[in-house]
Amino acid sequence: QPLRWLDALHRYGATHSGGVNFALAMLNEALEGVGDGPWDFTSLEHLGVTGEPVVAQTVHRFLRHMTRYGLRPGVLHASYGMTEVGGIARSAGIAPASATGPEAFVAVGA
Repeated sequence: QPLRWLDALHRYGATHSGGVNFALAMLNEALEGVGDGPWDFTSLEHLGVTGEPVVAQTVHRFLRHMTRYGLRPGVLHASYGMTEVGGIARSAGIAPASATGPEAFVAVGA
């Protein structure tokens, strides 16, 4: 039930959160069937995506879904690091134009 993550972010007015590319892909699928959800993500300042390669197409699809709920594109940050360390090794904002093809990965600024 990936939408429960969005419910919690909205309910608690989260400012920071994070997940893996796979979670964004699951949310993309779940959001396909949602019309106007009840969420407001204007309070979110940082959403880290780490622990596995970050696929640009997945991120851009996620942004297309989430901007209608107030998520700003500059909030997403691709990080390098094992899931267990939460991406503290390297982090960079995700530029909306970073995709160069359907299988492109997002750079972390290294």
